[in-house]
Amino acid sequence: MKVNGLLIRAARQADLQRLVEIHNTMLGELVRIAPEGFGQKMRAAQGSAALRVEYEQALDDADSLLLVAEAQGEIAGLALGVVERFGDDLVDAPYLTVQYLAATEGHRGKGVGRMLLAEMERWACERELSVVELSVWPNNEAALGLYRRMGYRELERRMAKRVGDG
Repeated sequence: MKVNGLLIRAARQADLQRLVEIHNTMLGELVRIAPEGFGQKMRAAQGSAALRVEYEQALDDADSLLLVAEAQGEIAGLALGVVERFGDDLVDAPYLTVQYLAATEGHRGKGVGRMLLAEMERWACERELSVVELSVWPNNEAALGLYRRMGYRELERRMAKRVGDG
């Protein structure tokens, strides 16, 4: 899909290094806004070879969709969605979970996230999935705004308290 000079396409093997770089930048930004005492796993994941493996596996998995947004030949964003086969109290399976959605700094506010998410939704509909779900931190105002504008709504709140050193 191409709109206003922005191409949304399936990721390729040749994209993986750049996707890992974008993902690591996103993690760095999330670490800065992580609730105090939380986010240690994200800090450890930055630069991790496991992330590249996760993306490589997504390329070969029929239940995963790894997308890139491309502007003038440059990758401007990414999204990873995975079909969930087990439901919970609120969402019946199967459904699509958007695990990652990120736009590069120079392309934010230009429709990259909206177009990536719209393509995730289209892909889910093709597979007769009736729900697309995602998680977002309550202080991630830019992401919350996008999701609300696209019709997403809050289903639950997750709460936690650190009680020990571990």
